[in-house]
Amino acid sequence: MGEPDTTSMDGEESRTEAVVVLDIHPDEFGCRQLEFVSALSNLLEIDASDVLITDYQAGCTIVFLLLPGDAAENLRLALNRQLEDPAVGGFVNEFRVRNAWTANARLRPVMPVTQDKNNSRIFSWVHISDIHFQNPDGKHYAAQGAILKSFLDALPPALKSFSKNPDAVFFTGDVAHSGDPSEYDLAEEFLARLKEILPNQDCQILIVPGNHDVHRPDADRYPDDEKFAQANLKTQLNVVELEANADRAGRFSRLLSRLDNYRNFVKNCTAVSKPEINHEWFFTHRLEKNPFSIGIAGLNSAWRASSDKDRGRLIIGLPQIEKAEDNLNSCNIRVLLAHHPLASDWFCPFDEDYQEKKLKFFDVVVRGHEHRGRSKLVAGPKGKPNPWISGAALYSREERPRGFNICRLNLDKGWLEAVFWYHDDDFNWTLDTSERRNGIYHYTLSTETQRRLGRKRR
Repeated sequence: MGEPDTTSMDGEESRTEAVVVLDIHPDEFGCRQLEFVSALSNLLEIDASDVLITDYQAGCTIVFLLLPGDAAENLRLALNRQLEDPAVGGFVNEFRVRNAWTANARLRPVMPVTQDKNNSRIFSWVHISDIHFQNPDGKHYAAQGAILKSFLDALPPALKSFSKNPDAVFFTGDVAHSGDPSEYDLAEEFLARLKEILPNQDCQILIVPGNHDVHRPDADRYPDDEKFAQANLKTQLNVVELEANADRAGRFSRLLSRLDNYRNFVKNCTAVSKPEINHEWFFTHRLEKNPFSIGIAGLNSAWRASSDKDRGRLIIGLPQIEKAEDNLNSCNIRVLLAHHPLASDWFCPFDEDYQEKKLKFFDVVVRGHEHRGRSKLVAGPKGKPNPWISGAALYSREERPRGFNICRLNLDKGWLEAVFWYHDDDFNWTLDTSERRNGIYHYTLSTETQRRLGRKRR
């Protein structure tokens, strides 16, 4: 077959409809239409008057274009060579081009090319969760060893392909399976091996507890305190009073004792980083990425966990969130680590409502608990402007999916990018390309976050 005829019946050159998706707010695009048209026409080497914007809509920003002749095909070819052509990479970065297609064929999905040759303005991390370490008597002990060995083998090449020198490892709970000290001994050995293979030996390993880190015999030791908590923790003021009277009544300390084995592990494990401010039951920490300050809140969603009937009973509580806000208020980026899905029915209704109102303080939420092998980057609850990253479970039960995540924040551009690796049935670690051909999920951080990073909207 010959080349398609691009002239209309009246002799004029026909036009092809193209759609380009940009990760910028429609209001911003409205102010930059002329700039976009100029940049696109220069890229395609056509006259600016030949680029017709017929409409644009919300949903990121979806731009509908009419392009002359083979300009749409040239756009496809240009996007395909973004990695080796600085001009194309510049256009993709400047307008945060996320995807594009023509009326006839979908073009290759594109992602901004992160300029991180020296890793100087990138903050990146590895996200793991829910290993559930079991001692040799455990049912899944043998499978656990095989899976974790395969993870340690897979991580270096995965890092090499996406984020060469991670600044942190975030472990979002359920380190142990039953909170027994022998399980934490195995966790300590694993984290020492993980620390050895990380290319950046200054990489910080930060951990929060999950419900399986609770040692249930310790929770059962103080039944009167548990009954008191269930009957009397009905408002945030009740939580404040319980913590404030900890030394006087001793009740709060006894309630926290169910996590003593976990806390001793975190305190004594040399591979685990010691946070800047340790509140004993949660922490806040700062990492500097000159000139940026990254604040990390490691919140404890498991301090009220005690049984298989935890749903609807858990509490984060005002003391954790308010102290985290006070400690991290001056940071350019604020990352929240927790085990359970926040603002969900895992929590008491009064605390779920409080979280809904307060979580917008954080720019990124990283959590575990649900054992999703193929994690997704999603918006926060009810349209909150912060991305939530979930899953990353490394549990060894065969019927449970397994995965880990690698994320990077471009502090200059205000982007979050993430790749998700899953463990397939053939015992291989595979990059999840089910929704992105290059496997990279891209999220533009909120306007407020951009402001804190010193990035002004044009």
